[in-house]
Amino acid sequence: MKTIARVARCNNKKNQTRSILIILAIFLSTVLLTVICSFADWMIRSKKENAAIDYGSQYGTFISMDSNQLREIQRHGEFSEIGLTADAGFIRLDKSVSFMTMDETARRFAQLDLYFVDGTFPEAVNEIAAQKEFFEAAGYEQVQVGDIIQLQYRSDLKHKYEPMEFSVSGILHSTANEEAQKRFLAFTSQAFFENQYEIEARKYSVGFRLGEEVRITTDNAEEVIGALAKECGIPKERVSVNMIYLMLVLEAGVETLSVCAVIIAAVILFSVIIIYNIFQVGIVQNIREYGKIRALGAGKKQMRRLILQEGLSLAGCGIPLGIAVGYIVSWGCILWLTEQEKMIGSIEHIRISVFSAPALLLAAGFALLTVLIALRKPMKIVASVSPVEALRYIESTGSSKAGYRKGRKSMSVWALTAANIAANKNVR
Repeated sequence: MKTIARVARCNNKKNQTRSILIILAIFLSTVLLTVICSFADWMIRSKKENAAIDYGSQYGTFISMDSNQLREIQRHGEFSEIGLTADAGFIRLDKSVSFMTMDETARRFAQLDLYFVDGTFPEAVNEIAAQKEFFEAAGYEQVQVGDIIQLQYRSDLKHKYEPMEFSVSGILHSTANEEAQKRFLAFTSQAFFENQYEIEARKYSVGFRLGEEVRITTDNAEEVIGALAKECGIPKERVSVNMIYLMLVLEAGVETLSVCAVIIAAVILFSVIIIYNIFQVGIVQNIREYGKIRALGAGKKQMRRLILQEGLSLAGCGIPLGIAVGYIVSWGCILWLTEQEKMIGSIEHIRISVFSAPALLLAAGFALLTVLIALRKPMKIVASVSPVEALRYIESTGSSKAGYRKGRKSMSVWALTAANIAANKNVR
């Protein structure tokens, strides 16, 4: 075993150009595999952790529920958490405004606290919270928490707009999205909502999560939630399933993994072709040496092990370096993406570490698999070559001038015999 390893190292040192090219090919493929695995792992973990921020953590929503339907929903034990959102009337502005209230559970579902730049969600009767752009559209520049403003308000379409004073309890995060700025969100307290509407006139959007005893997947989510809605007497058209959140939480990264698997397969295939071709050239050049080793008594298994040792020793240089450089590249790309996210003014997400030992080990495994696949055919070729075949291979691939003596270029047996007879006659 030690002899084979020593011969493998000597072959790699002897063929430095080939060794450098193979190490470079392994290094580049490892860098690509590390970047792909690290980025995919980070994206899956990041999307799962931030799914509630982006899409809300409710499994679904029942739209426009009255008080009787709400009591029926609360009666079912399958719903582990229920959050209420309700329209609180209309505010007159040049742009569209959604004026609503939310209870504590609904705010937690929507991660609404993350959207506040200053202040808190309204609690008193005439408190309001909205974006700075909303207050500017209402004619109030440089508004601050605690300021008193006057808005045109009506509770429903049957009433006229009337002036009403509100106290600013909070200011929401601004957005750089022009489409989002065409529609404002303004929030008021539950006390204000209950003060404006009688119990019979109240309508709610009911967000919910299901208990652990309910077996739900992305495949059966619509069926399970639809069945619960039917039990509560809720029409199908008023059921909304938060499918994106369920996909990210229950089956995180299926699409991402599928795309990355295709890219990884392409990288491995391309790398195998390159590494194999370089190894093949080296085998052709050193086939005579491999034949001598066979002549000394090496078996097929030992010859395969010799090629394997040559490849693994080169992989031992290329793979660790590729992992290190690939991780640095991944870290830089992900850092750039997070900085771009800040620049566009979106809500700050939960920061996920780029480092992932499983992702790096997986990349190293793919890189090693690439080398092993590339070595498979060269191992068979070297193991099947006999000493005589190796010598013939050299003769057939060598220079046409090889083996000629410096005197005459050709020599005939008959000419040599005739020359000897003539010499004997002269002597007589």
